[in-house]
Amino acid sequence: NVSQSHARVLAFSLTPATTTVPAFEQSVATYVLPGTARRWRFGENGALPAAPYRLHGRTDAGEFTVELPLGQ
Repeated sequence: NVSQSHARVLAFSLTPATTTVPAFEQSVATYVLPGTARRWRFGENGALPAAPYRLHGRTDAGEFTVELPLGQ
């Protein structure tokens, strides 16, 4: 979190780019304080097949979606 205020993460999902069915979803309701980072593992033991994914999240500031080329 590179901002001067906290970020409150409420939920997120990770979906392969070729489908609309999430491979992983989680409700989290956690804070990320200014100047800190937070990591989450996706899938069993943090392992997912290499593929392009979409990460969709919901925070107290709104929703976001980013493309992630995991393992490529």
